[in-house]
Amino acid sequence: MRNSLYSGKVVVITGSTQGLGEAVARKMVAEKAAGVSISGRNVERGKALAEELTGLGTPTIFVRTELENPDECRNLIRQSVEHFGRLDGLVNSAGITTRGTLEESSVELWDQHMAVNARAPFLTMQEAVIIMQKLRMGRFDCQYHHQIRTRRATVFDSIFVLKRSIGNAYKKRGI
Repeated sequence: MRNSLYSGKVVVITGSTQGLGEAVARKMVAEKAAGVSISGRNVERGKALAEELTGLGTPTIFVRTELENPDECRNLIRQSVEHFGRLDGLVNSAGITTRGTLEESSVELWDQHMAVNARAPFLTMQEAVIIMQKLRMGRFDCQYHHQIRTRRATVFDSIFVLKRSIGNAYKKRGI
């Protein structure tokens, strides 16, 4: 097999005990990654998947991670680097998609979505960049390169998508 994007790389994947994250982990293993850190909340599934992927030829660890917890977001990256000695990439695949209308959604549900879908990627990227700079290795591609633009883009993009989603949802009601 020719070299691929993942060949010889050590990568952390959030939300990788099922769905898209698991598919990404399997692709990395198939393309001969040097190491993969998978994460999620289901310890039994995570350990079984890590064992399976290791058996296919790529050392894989499972780090139980509750992405609503900022310390666990950072710990995921740190444990991976401690185990593999380096970090070449990060795939933020985790996400929650609890459905509901604007009227039905609670502030607690909103906070949970923001913690997992927005804050957790920010924290894992932040920790990964800090470590990659210290190790002088890895590659981090980002649409927004200036830190102030990153913070502003997160807020403005979130508000834009929220307004568009609400507008589409309530268009049928004449609102």
